[in-house]
Amino acid sequence: MYSPSGPVLFLIACSRQKKSGGRPSWNASDAITAHLGESLAKKLTKRRMDIWQQIRYGTEWKWQSVPLWEHEFNQELEKGPDVGGDTEGKYLPAMDRYDGRFYRAFGTKSVASLASSRHHLLIVSGLYGVLTPFEPIQLYTCPVEPPVAQVWRGNPITEDCGVITSCIRSYCSKHRIERVFDLLAMDNYRGLVDWPRLEADLASGVIRCFNRIAAGADGLMDAADLLSESLLQRNARQLLSIKQGDELSSFVFGRHDSAAATLPQYKALPQEEGSSPPQNERGDDRPPIRWYLAPSNEYLRDRLKYLSRYGEITEAEWRIQRHPIKPCGDTVKKLDGDLAGKWRYRIDNIRLIYEPEPEHDRVKLLAIGPRGDVYKDR
Repeated sequence: MYSPSGPVLFLIACSRQKKSGGRPSWNASDAITAHLGESLAKKLTKRRMDIWQQIRYGTEWKWQSVPLWEHEFNQELEKGPDVGGDTEGKYLPAMDRYDGRFYRAFGTKSVASLASSRHHLLIVSGLYGVLTPFEPIQLYTCPVEPPVAQVWRGNPITEDCGVITSCIRSYCSKHRIERVFDLLAMDNYRGLVDWPRLEADLASGVIRCFNRIAAGADGLMDAADLLSESLLQRNARQLLSIKQGDELSSFVFGRHDSAAATLPQYKALPQEEGSSPPQNERGDDRPPIRWYLAPSNEYLRDRLKYLSRYGEITEAEWRIQRHPIKPCGDTVKKLDGDLAGKWRYRIDNIRLIYEPEPEHDRVKLLAIGPRGDVYKDR
């Protein structure tokens, strides 16, 4: 059972991609409101209701030029107790519901590790504001666009730090949090938090995790790796000892009032055709060096069947080029048996099969297709 007791809190963002389904049960003891005072809990729930009403009845809030209520994920969004209503909805724990890049890379094993960890974690969400990792939530779409952000942000004129920041500060006070690690990655989510106010409450401050390789959403999978493979595995003393300027893998740790102007914020581009092949991965803490991708004719042919998933497939190829021999939760796995020496990358029900050739600094992209079929005749 998730019952953290340490002095460290990690902040992560929700995701656009979500799993459907759920159960008609909402347990208030799993919600962030159970950790807040009565007045603040009511204020948070009121903001959730305000956003729910805009999604359900509003016409001005749109995403990709489509009113929010018309989006598929909002078709079964009910006025449930999670947003201050009393209608029965379908719920899944937040860590199970979210299925974007961060959460796929984090993997089910890491979720299990989190459930038994002493470290705290909160999720920043467009609809819900702030969530505990196992808080029951509905299926929804509510991107953090300006109208949504306005609901959650504070007002500097009235010295209001905003509901999200107030909830995080209250949570930190109740649980005696000394340090917060910012793994939000995306500026629209970071902009929902009043960092100076939060920093002032903490004995060891806020540590922002800067990715030297990829900025924004492009760095989400790296952030998941950092959290699952390193930060969650460290004890509180080790986490509190991290200093500004320390480096780990492709990340540099810094404060919110520094580093942003001096650290690179670019996304590295794929290896260009005809350029010198890169070196092998070294397995140390330096930024990973990508390999040369060599797609087969079969792969290129079948790839055309998934034009609607072009962005996700391109991202997968980019990630394989950087980390071809590094397992990653349920997303990247080494195969065995008749497929020994080959690896697979998971994108929902799509599987991408590839074979690293370290002696040539090359990764052969062999096949892409639906689960089950793609493994035949390999």
